[in-house]
Amino acid sequence: MWPDAAVVEDAATLLVTEQSPESMALVCVALASQNALGDWEAQETILWVLSPAWKSGQVDVPSLLRAVQHTCTEHARTGAQIAIDWLKIDA
Repeated sequence: MWPDAAVVEDAATLLVTEQSPESMALVCVALASQNALGDWEAQETILWVLSPAWKSGQVDVPSLLRAVQHTCTEHARTGAQIAIDWLKIDA
């Protein structure tokens, strides 16, 4: 919930490139939190980190999001669904 998009982007990048369900869960919680606050800029910043990480093949984003959906809190699952919908990933 930092007001600087660069900080949000850097934090999201570090978490996404960690490539673990736990780090992706933190990204998803942030997405859900930003959604609840109506902070679309921060939410889109996070989503714009996920997209190139996935499309480049660097990170298996769909698998990590599915893991979050199956093992994490409701808040994290909500964020995972936001990412899946935005990225148009077949669930």
